[in-house]
Amino acid sequence: MGGDLLDRGPDSVEMLRLFQRLQSQAPPGRMFPLLGNHEVMNLSGDLRYVTKEDIDSFGGSRERRKAFEADGWAGSWLRSLNISARVADTVFVHGGVHPMWLKGSGDAFEEMIADASEALLSDRWNAA
Repeated sequence: MGGDLLDRGPDSVEMLRLFQRLQSQAPPGRMFPLLGNHEVMNLSGDLRYVTKEDIDSFGGSRERRKAFEADGWAGSWLRSLNISARVADTVFVHGGVHPMWLKGSGDAFEEMIADASEALLSDRWNAA
């Protein structure tokens, strides 16, 4: 799954729950939900694409905010996801990879991915 489960209409709760369930049912190493830019935006408090219907589906603004906190049901799951997944010789990401990242060895690429993931999953999200 390549990210952007959020901000696609009033069904964010259903989509998140569905993918959590699918991930829990899949054999280990068979499903790799990835963070997309809309998950990152929501986790960091950027709600410009969130609709009133989406907020209502969580039970209101306060409940939605709690769900996306680090220990909330949505926030904790989303923070556990990666921004890339490697299966054999194929790397999956949301939205593509800048050509600069493709120069050098596979180890260098994976190090850049790890650095980007660490930056995205930093404590700054705890303030959202």
